[in-house]
Amino acid sequence: MNVKYLLSELSPNSLSLVLLGLSIGLILSLMGAGGALIAVPTLIFLLDYELEIATTVSAIIVLIGAISSLIFRRGLRALELKTALQLSMFGFLGNFFGSFLFFFFPNLLIYIFLVITMSISIRLMATRDKLSNQANSKIKPTFLVGVGFLAGLLSGLLGVGGGFVLVPALVKYANKELRDAVGISLAFILLNSLLAIYLRRESLELILVSDLVALILAMVLATFVVSLFFPKFKERSLNILYIALISICIIGIILYRIIPEIELL
Repeated sequence: MNVKYLLSELSPNSLSLVLLGLSIGLILSLMGAGGALIAVPTLIFLLDYELEIATTVSAIIVLIGAISSLIFRRGLRALELKTALQLSMFGFLGNFFGSFLFFFFPNLLIYIFLVITMSISIRLMATRDKLSNQANSKIKPTFLVGVGFLAGLLSGLLGVGGGFVLVPALVKYANKELRDAVGISLAFILLNSLLAIYLRRESLELILVSDLVALILAMVLATFVVSLFFPKFKERSLNILYIALISICIIGIILYRIIPEIELL
């Protein structure tokens, strides 16, 4: 790959893309979730991406973030990988359904669904460090079906990983430690993002490769930094930062996307 050529082809938005990549990489590596929910609105507002392109790029960068995070975390234990694969089986079904809805629903409905999803994520992610393990170690089949399908649905519809649903659910209802739940979430995100990208493959032609490279390199750098200093990050501080970023995104979508769409009706 010719690095000088890629640098010469970078768009004026490249600095914003690098900063976005660093932010998503940090959030995804530390929390195992939430990166895409920040990526989609940011790509729409700061870079003026269309909704279809934003969700496709989001799926790609979340995929890369999950891969690099798993590598720097030195993988999953066999039991955790088995759980991730079981969840992914039902996640694939939800992914197909969500991708169908994306091309069927009008943009206004998708924006509304995105705001609802982000609002729920604030509650789930903000309280996950307070969750206690209340279930038996054996995961119930209904848990795998319900949570896996829901996370896959969100991946197909919004281009997000669904980790903000998986992590709290695994801790509270599947008796998983937070660190293990994050690892399972990352593996699930990896598999379902691959499928989401495939189902949106026609949109790939509209994405500028040099910008995507800038995003990916920034994310890999962020996950590497997290792998070195992970113990020094405090869960509460991360939750506050996540809530602040998501709240800004919610306000932006309502003011600059939902309200204008409603006025056009």
